[in-house]
Amino acid sequence: MLEDPQSSNKRLVITVVAVSVLVLFAGCASITASSTVDSSGTIETHKVVASMPQETFSQVSGQTEQQGYDTVCEFAKDAYNESNYEEASCDRSTEGSETTITLTLQEFTPGEDSRINVTETDGNVTYVDALDSSYRINDVELTYTVDMPGQIHDSNADTLENNDQTAKWTVSEDEQPPERIYVKSGTDPGILGLLPDIKPQNVLVVLSILGLGGYVYYFRSDKFENPEISRE
Repeated sequence: MLEDPQSSNKRLVITVVAVSVLVLFAGCASITASSTVDSSGTIETHKVVASMPQETFSQVSGQTEQQGYDTVCEFAKDAYNESNYEEASCDRSTEGSETTITLTLQEFTPGEDSRINVTETDGNVTYVDALDSSYRINDVELTYTVDMPGQIHDSNADTLENNDQTAKWTVSEDEQPPERIYVKSGTDPGILGLLPDIKPQNVLVVLSILGLGGYVYYFRSDKFENPEISRE
């Protein structure tokens, strides 16, 4: 299928503006991105939070206005195809000299033209975000987390949390982000997902405690005190 020239041009404009925005950040901003993925491969929530000094925000706002956008939030939402999510919200807040833009998408299913790709195959869910070159132009603090539906068994994340169901990448101002965000998990959290956040090596201890609890219940029950009850 041939690509719609209008759609292609729109994405090109958005990419150019995005690169210009990241250039303006120049090490004085932080970006936090997070996704929560369900077992079908749908992103229940995708959130991007960008914080920057007010002066930087004014320059960013000027760049987006030059491209015909009334607000930075309008530009941020326009980077995503409306048909790929159920609801989108964008808020701007200011605290002191810091301005924060928060973009949230609900029930997000990335399209073919998205840099984010989520697939569900044979009981596994794979999440990939092919970070574009704008993230590598200037020093920007980046924190990226992905909550998967099951235990993660393959990823290039810096750390795994929440009983290996959450992948986390942390990039400081003097580091380069990875070429892509990649994580693969099962679709079922398993027994670890039902327990508190514990270290895998402590699972046997927990199971032993749970088993011991069962024995304690048995020995305290009427079945132990009155064996005939168990023979009914």
